Amino acid sequence: MLAQTGLAAERNFTNRRTISVSGTAVTHTPPDMIVWSLEIADSDKDMLAAKRSNDQRVKAILGLRKDLRLKEADLETGQVSIRREYEHDQQGHPGAFKHFTISRSILVRQHDLERFDDFLEKFVASAQPEVNFEFQSTRIQEVRAETRLKALQAAREKAAALARAIGAKLGKVLKVDEHVPIFVGGGGGGLGGGSGFTLGDPGFEADLPGGTFVPGPMDVRITIYAAFELE
Repeated sequence: MLAQTGLAAERNFTNRRTISVSGTAVTHTPPDMIVWSLEIADSDKDMLAAKRSNDQRVKAILGLRKDLRLKEADLETGQVSIRREYEHDQQGHPGAFKHFTISRSILVRQHDLERFDDFLEKFVASAQPEVNFEFQSTRIQEVRAETRLKALQAAREKAAALARAIGAKLGKVLKVDEHVPIFVGGGGGGLGGGSGFTLGDPGFEADLPGGTFVPGPMDVRITIYAAFELE
């Protein structure tokens, strides 16, 4: 008896008139933080010599904390990486030992975006690291929540309009799915929670008029897929 009731319910569900739509919303939000990823690497056949050189360059970056007015939590150092590197022939086979390479990463969070050039110049002058930076927003979770509701409302309005066009009314919602958010920065491709650039990237222009780097707004795009019953 229970099995028959379950089958009847399934048939009733599949016989429903439904409509499935998508709704997309985009929210523009300005970045309020730059996250710098600095990579410092030194090579030498003498491991201790490579380490001493690397330590000096890392200390030079750490010594900028006061000058850049960084809080303790805004500067982090990663683990030390040590690897042996070898010569390789044309087939890629390893040959003679070349040197040791010691590297360390440093993460810097900059909250004053107007001092972009100041940060970049001091990093390069003090240690000449490999530099990557990413625009982020501390409000990103809040913006996502707002955008998600806008996308759901857009989907409902679209479904209601289509239902009216065929002489029906929109009933209760049957299913809601969220598409993975896409972040687009004002001037580059999406990366993580914002937009990112590496020195040498075609989208990177450090010397703008007036010596000020001005990032564009970040776009948070969310698509909601929803299914509604038709009455």
